[in-house]
Amino acid sequence: MEGYQERLLSEYSELEDRTDKLAAFVVSADFAKVSLQDQSYLEAQLPVQRRLLEILGSRVAAMEAQKKAAPAPKVTPAPAPAAKAPETKDDKKK
Repeated sequence: MEGYQERLLSEYSELEDRTDKLAAFVVSADFAKVSLQDQSYLEAQLPVQRRLLEILGSRVAAMEAQKKAAPAPKVTPAPAPAAKAPETKDDKKK
């Protein structure tokens, strides 16, 4: 797996965890303890995180589909070294 693919999976996983925690916090009793300004920010943040999670999920699905559809890479054997012509009398004079 390529480095960027590993980062994509990691980003998706981390965002999923943060989004789940934020969603749980917004409906918890502790949410009322933060300022109204922070409540407003967090309520605005949640749908944005969910949308980004959808986009990353689409990228992950496309990556996995491409991996399944891609044929195995062909292994081409290295060409054999060219046969050397036998030396002639003229070659020996040089």
